[in-house]
Amino acid sequence: MKDRSDGHAAMASSLLHPGPRMRKAAFFMYAALLATATHWPDVTLPGPDALHPDKIVHILAFGLWTALLIASDLVGNWRRLRTLAWAALALVIIAIVDESTQGIPVLHRDVSKWDVVANLLGGSTAIAGAWFLGRRIPDRKEITPDC
Repeated sequence: MKDRSDGHAAMASSLLHPGPRMRKAAFFMYAALLATATHWPDVTLPGPDALHPDKIVHILAFGLWTALLIASDLVGNWRRLRTLAWAALALVIIAIVDESTQGIPVLHRDVSKWDVVANLLGGSTAIAGAWFLGRRIPDRKEITPDC
């Protein structure tokens, strides 16, 4: 009889430490989900625009989008400052394009500069977190086993 513990351990390891293909797939699936959610027709929430509670959702949603982009390696090695700059540029473009395209008349959505600000705040937080972690966590190449 074959021991199943090795297979379970391998699967658990792949879920805890996903490879590049899985990270890229996660980013693209989330990006599609986010684009769908932000462009779903006829969604309006009453309340003041600048201090509306949906700004928390924008911060979290675009923070996760940016974190997944950085983790996907699509813009480079997450430990490099250049990669974080590319992620910041992508964030600015997506935050503005995503909010602007909600103004397409058939969608019946509201366009808000405060939503763009919240999107940028969430993504910037993810970039700052990646920068901080990149300086605190040693690269796997730098870790040498004690022999």
